[in-house]
Amino acid sequence: MWGKESNKLPVGATTLVSRSTSLHGDLRFSGKLEIEGQVFGNVVGSEDAVASVRILPEGRVEGEIRAPTVIISGTVVGDIVSTERVELHRGALVEGNIYYQVIEMASGAQVNGGLVRQTESADQRALELQPKSSQPKDLPSGAVSEPLSG
Repeated sequence: MWGKESNKLPVGATTLVSRSTSLHGDLRFSGKLEIEGQVFGNVVGSEDAVASVRILPEGRVEGEIRAPTVIISGTVVGDIVSTERVELHRGALVEGNIYYQVIEMASGAQVNGGLVRQTESADQRALELQPKSSQPKDLPSGAVSEPLSG
């Protein structure tokens, strides 16, 4: 019961930040993360495992989110960097840029920032913290920003 085996989280384990929880600081996770409370800091999915984060309708993150799959129903104040998929559900509010491979946005979702499609496959380069010097300052490695024509 108290051995090493019982301390291992199975792949796909879920971590919950409950409605009454307020977390201050960076949060690193693997598996599934569901945020119903508040996180004031960056949320970073594990690089060596499949990681997904879901912000529930009452949830709020003030910081950057980096994970392969990001599902938003609540509020995010900060950039989102996804190497696979972003879903914005009805009522979602994002105040920041979204870097994505695939994005799905429901009617009623709001983005106050830019949408930037990643041009290369989901790999480690998309998760680098420092952009290359030849790119605009705010874009992560592998992202391309194209002006909107009006």
